[in-house]
Amino acid sequence: MILFFLLGLVVSLLIYFVNILQYNMTRSIQSSASLLRTYECGFESLANQSRTKHYISYYIIALLYVIFDLEVALILPAIISLTLLGTTASTLLIIIMSLLCLCFVYE
Repeated sequence: MILFFLLGLVVSLLIYFVNILQYNMTRSIQSSASLLRTYECGFESLANQSRTKHYISYYIIALLYVIFDLEVALILPAIISLTLLGTTASTLLIIIMSLLCLCFVYE
């Protein structure tokens, strides 16, 4: 286990230093100046538009997506081993899936 830990540490440090070396070899003053602007996408920002209002519904939908995505990912192993779980676990899984579908429709 210590060997795998040390191997992971060495590989991560190697990738880190290769990244720093590659950055120092290819950076330019012009690219550094572009990183300090408001937008890094190449477009100039509009006047007084750098601080726009975000609605709360955007964040609520994003959080609900994460919750449903995690639930589906956690239920997937149970679905795969459904024959080994038995009838009680299968019934509970069907109830959980139906509640998940109802919550998704409500959303």
